Amino acid sequence: ALAAFCATPCDVSMTRMQADHTLPAESRRNYKHVLNAWYRIAKEEGITTLWRGASMTMSRAVALNIGMLLTYEQTKEFLGKYLGDTKQNYAVSSMIAGFCASILMLPFDNAKVKLMKMKPGTQLYKGVFDCIITTAKREGVLGLWSGFWPFFFYN
Repeated sequence: ALAAFCATPCDVSMTRMQADHTLPAESRRNYKHVLNAWYRIAKEEGITTLWRGASMTMSRAVALNIGMLLTYEQTKEFLGKYLGDTKQNYAVSSMIAGFCASILMLPFDNAKVKLMKMKPGTQLYKGVFDCIITTAKREGVLGLWSGFWPFFFYN
């Protein structure tokens, strides 16, 4: 979780730079590169904005570790009875662990992106829990897992 906290400024700038082209021309930030993004975010919105969504990034990291490590070991042990200590066991266990991690991580990841994309003065969400609750109300509970399959195959 500490590494995720330290990396949050990278995540904020990457998310904004990737989303910039989806905005109307007058709303684009037009960062030149990551250092320009960090400088402008700190100057225009305050230094703490570089860590906007840090709690979500950290929660995502925890969910990833829980989803991957626990389910991988448990699945590998269970399948070991049938597949033995084989590459097939490792592959199937990894796939199941990735599936479980994706289920746990995606709500945090979706909320993280929404929080990081917010522009100053357009506070759509008051915080982490408000973002999750608002998303569930607007998009339905399954909206928290929007983009699940591409996310699963990507991770």
